Amino acid sequence: MKGSLLLLSNGFEKFSSIFYTMIFTFYLYEATRSVTLSTLVTLVSLIAMTLGSFLVPVTSTLGKTTVILFIGQLTQAATVFIVSVFLFFGWEQQWGILSSVFVIGLLSGMIGPSKRAILPAITKEQQRLRMNSLFATVGEIISFLGWIAGGVLIAFFGNMLLLVICGFLLSVAAVLSLLINLDLRIGMNTSGLKGFFSGWMNLIKHRDIRFLTVIDVLESIGSAVWIGGITLAFVVEILELGETWWGYINSAYFLGTIGGGVLIALLSRYVNQSKLTSLAIGSFGVGVLTLLYGLNTIPLLALILVILIGPFYVMRLTTEETIFQEVVPAGELEKTYAAKGNLSYVAFCLSILLMGFLADTFGPATVYFISGIGYVISSMLVFLYRRPSVFSGLPSSRTNKTKHT
Repeated sequence: MKGSLLLLSNGFEKFSSIFYTMIFTFYLYEATRSVTLSTLVTLVSLIAMTLGSFLVPVTSTLGKTTVILFIGQLTQAATVFIVSVFLFFGWEQQWGILSSVFVIGLLSGMIGPSKRAILPAITKEQQRLRMNSLFATVGEIISFLGWIAGGVLIAFFGNMLLLVICGFLLSVAAVLSLLINLDLRIGMNTSGLKGFFSGWMNLIKHRDIRFLTVIDVLESIGSAVWIGGITLAFVVEILELGETWWGYINSAYFLGTIGGGVLIALLSRYVNQSKLTSLAIGSFGVGVLTLLYGLNTIPLLALILVILIGPFYVMRLTTEETIFQEVVPAGELEKTYAAKGNLSYVAFCLSILLMGFLADTFGPATVYFISGIGYVISSMLVFLYRRPSVFSGLPSSRTNKTKHT
């Protein structure tokens, strides 16, 4: 019962998040015709979520986890309702929209760990893998449906009315979170600072880990071209279509990753036989298809190319993840994940600004060329880096046998 409530709450919140992100991005792009400004929706949200996560040790002591989640989601709903009222009365200041994005993102960062902590607390240990898989799959399906419906709903309802619907969805999510009624608190890690530096030292000292981190950061930069502002600019300026097709392109991306996930799962035995080849092929496939996407001006072909990127992207992602888990000592995995994630996050945020500037200056097709070349270079680096300790997947690699420079 509690698992169903959490699944529904996450679903309503995710639908709302997709819709208001599309609304804010589309509004800023329509008002300014600037890719850089429209990409600020994603950038401001990411920065706010990061800042919000630093407040978790404080907010987690204020009461039940589900109550904190309820208050956070209800405050997000109130923020969305306020923006819709301002739009109704014609108050359409760009800084006001970005301020609202910041508030919503800040709240998301504050309540995010609460959502992640609830699932293992309400699930038996032997069922956690299945439940995590279920939540992840449902999340991708919602993303697919949300992005394909978002453009249509914006065109049909308009920004203001769809924002009201977003507020209603967030309110329902808040009530469902409260009904879970779980008394769980997120404790502070007393060795957090030491753990933080331990992860960074792994990235600095271990050549294998450092190489995988470089690959991940490089491809984080390339993935910035798929944020809403840049895909919208490509649809409008290159494909010469409206916001409905913007939703189709985004949905095709999620459809490709969903299908790719199923396909890679079925072929996992073959993928595992040569992780080096799988990682390189995945990166190379994403790179070539992204280059073709940037060259293309045919809408239907654009959808096909985006769908085809999915299996290669999942192959690259899952192979890199598996290698990383095998190379990093078990006791250091969480800390090293955190350090690598921080680097990838910073690279992604900077890339959003850079790609937005380049799209404004040279056109949106240019950034897809740059992204594609980056992925191809990444695949070449993997081929050149032929150290067996990384790609053999030996059980001993989970121990302290990781080599230093």
